[in-house]
Amino acid sequence: MRSIQIYNAVTKDKVRAAEKVGHWAQEFYDLPGLQRFIEGQFSDPAKVKRTIDYMNKLPVV
Repeated sequence: MRSIQIYNAVTKDKVRAAEKVGHWAQEFYDLPGLQRFIEGQFSDPAKVKRTIDYMNKLPVV
């Protein structure tokens, strides 16, 4: 039950799709897929910093 609650919080299930800002949820079916996603998202620290800076400038919904 707790996993479902966390998933709903991450996907902002109570917020209309047009109003969602700064959320994500990625489905994984195997460990190699998860590892590829993590490497793709976090292997470039400068890109991560730019993304965080950009997200911090968006309006809070």
